[in-house]
Amino acid sequence: MIHAVDDLLCATHDKRDSKLFFPWSSVTATPPGDVELHPVILLPGDGGSRIQAMLDDPSKDPFLCTKVTNDFYDIWVNIEQLSLGIECWKQNMALVYDPVTRTTSDIQGVTTRIPGTPPAGTTVDIEWLDPSDIWKDATVYYAKMVEKLSALGYKTGLNLHGAPYDWRRAANEQGQYFVELRNLIQNTYEKVYVYVILNGN
Repeated sequence: MIHAVDDLLCATHDKRDSKLFFPWSSVTATPPGDVELHPVILLPGDGGSRIQAMLDDPSKDPFLCTKVTNDFYDIWVNIEQLSLGIECWKQNMALVYDPVTRTTSDIQGVTTRIPGTPPAGTTVDIEWLDPSDIWKDATVYYAKMVEKLSALGYKTGLNLHGAPYDWRRAANEQGQYFVELRNLIQNTYEKVYVYVILNGN
């Protein structure tokens, strides 16, 4: 089974492109039958975790920006805001740095969260960067990998998990995330394969 997963993740005809990250890939997974499936946890790279925001600041500038929302909405990735509302997007995505504690926080009037972060452990929140109907197909992230691992017999939330995090924040601010990630690994199985997408590494 290890060879089946490694081949699906890495092997290609020209040894350059991963089979799982290209919608036009013709590779098909072969279910392993009774072979044991070791759990897999998928970690996004920088920019690979979605971020949601809720706004509550009627006095905010610039003045054309939405100032109050009743619920959380997708701010990263949100193609519409990146193209039509970039100034509002920049303001709401920004963090405030505290040089005393060396930590960051959301700006006043903005509350952000990371959907699907542990202990949730689902994959739906890392399968597409922008899950809106218009942009979903154009922003595929882990969806092809999940699809083909599922064809091998993996079950999302059982032995196939996602572990998104707030990539805007430094490692020293990720203490609770690391605790939850460790718990997710320990609760999943004693042997887990962790696949990470990194930008440039």
